[in-house]
Amino acid sequence: MKISKNPKAQGTIEYLVIIAVVVVISLVVVSLMTTIFSSPANQITSTAGKISSATGSITIVDSATDSTGKTIVRVKNNSGENISLTKVTLNGVENDFSENISLNDAKTLSLNSLVNCTNENKTYVVKIYYTTQNGLTKEVNLGEMKIDCTEQITTPPNVIPTTSCFSTGTGALSTPKIICDCNALQNINQNLDWNYELGTDINCSLTKTWNSGKGFDPINTFTGSLDGKTHTIYSLFSNHNYLDPIRWSSLFTEVGSSGSISNLNLSDLNWIGEESAGIAYVNSGTITNCSVAGTLLVEDEAGGLVSRNDGGTIRNSTSNVTILQPITASEANIGGFVSYNRGDIYNSVAMGKAIIYYSGVQGGFAGVNDRGGHIYNSYSAVDINILPTGSNIMMGGFVGQNFETIDNSFTSGNIFLAENYYSIIGGFAGYNVISSSAGTITNSYSTGSIYCSNLCTDGMVGGFIGENRGALVNTFSATELILPAAFPRKSGFAATLTDAWSITNSYYDINKTGLATCCSIACAGCTGKNTANSEPNYFFDGNNPPMGPKPTSWDFTTIWNDNNSTLQYPTLK
Repeated sequence: MKISKNPKAQGTIEYLVIIAVVVVISLVVVSLMTTIFSSPANQITSTAGKISSATGSITIVDSATDSTGKTIVRVKNNSGENISLTKVTLNGVENDFSENISLNDAKTLSLNSLVNCTNENKTYVVKIYYTTQNGLTKEVNLGEMKIDCTEQITTPPNVIPTTSCFSTGTGALSTPKIICDCNALQNINQNLDWNYELGTDINCSLTKTWNSGKGFDPINTFTGSLDGKTHTIYSLFSNHNYLDPIRWSSLFTEVGSSGSISNLNLSDLNWIGEESAGIAYVNSGTITNCSVAGTLLVEDEAGGLVSRNDGGTIRNSTSNVTILQPITASEANIGGFVSYNRGDIYNSVAMGKAIIYYSGVQGGFAGVNDRGGHIYNSYSAVDINILPTGSNIMMGGFVGQNFETIDNSFTSGNIFLAENYYSIIGGFAGYNVISSSAGTITNSYSTGSIYCSNLCTDGMVGGFIGENRGALVNTFSATELILPAAFPRKSGFAATLTDAWSITNSYYDINKTGLATCCSIACAGCTGKNTANSEPNYFFDGNNPPMGPKPTSWDFTTIWNDNNSTLQYPTLK
């Protein structure tokens, strides 16, 4: 499409767009499936006759007429399997859909959006068509339903819905309380051991005006369950700094040992606090299939999904956040996914970036994987920027400090240091410490880059690890090192080895690091590859050590993908 740059033509286009929007609104073709608006005047006010059960696998939970005259039908999937809504017909006129309804889930249909009726009441024969998992097409005949189009709808189209619940539940496990808006979300604080579900996506942008600008208050120690049903909470805002009795900003202060959060998405999050985390400041329970996206402005400690995973379990979750430390801060212990981990994390991802001013421990995925912490099958793509006042930093592309176990994980993030007085930095880990139980990194690798300006005067930088006092097994680094020529302790794989260090079957890319030495001192178990770019594809092939030869070493059956055919590093399945 050619776009005119003529101001008059542009103005004409904008005028026509405005006219088109007005026409669309006046015709009431603005209420897409599952859209019910949030203002109190538009709540459902009268029941138009409940329908008990239809034939087939869809149950009609309810039908009602709201105050704008819209006829709404709530359908529930009782088929025993996931189904896909394909079309709805009104008097034989088809309206195509592609809408999945999970087992025991429900969807809300606004029938007015499927017809073009203005200032009239009409009766239609309504039929719903859907397909089963094995591809069978089925039909539910709802019979005759009256659609009232006598009211005008003035709410703009495409508003994120904030309420779509016919019943709210009791909080019991069998009948969870349904969360339909931001007030109900905040009110979880009143019953912290209840069971909850999200009934719809929720727009919480108005939380910026709550509590004299402090916004959303973190929900206290939670011991119930919250199932997001894959819905999204948008634009939550919270501002609790060190002057506030509540010093952290997070959805939950703590998820207790019996608490669980699942299938929940947070988008466009805006947290400000001395300490911040997307979902929970402390997790001692279970978090599964959750995601967080947004911005965390933090004085001290931050984790993209959780700040402190203290004996809890996190699975199949993702953080994609920007973490910002103000110049007034003094220290930052930061992880793109978790700040401190003393629990189990599986199959999870950290993305985004961190901009840091002062000293501390930072990692693209975890700041500290502490004693009792285990991280499996996870990766980080977080870029970390240390601005001019940074010093005494312990940092890694995946983890800042590791005291326990990391297995089958990788990082592709970049590290940038504008100035550095004394820091321990590695492409994968800053500091790996042998403890009473572990201090082990296995079947893992780093790519990305470490850049240190000419103002970097002292420290330890290694392609894979800054300082190793533990065990590295079946690992490799293809991290690009861009360091001043006079930078002191630097090596292609490990900058410094101390105490009971151990390296087994580990490799690094000589061309990427620009360094011919594997370690700062003589070390066994480490081998350089790709001198003068002679083997640029070496680490793409899962048959090569340390990944292979197959089937030994790395698990390319259930955990890793061998991407040699596409000339890429291995990725997790």
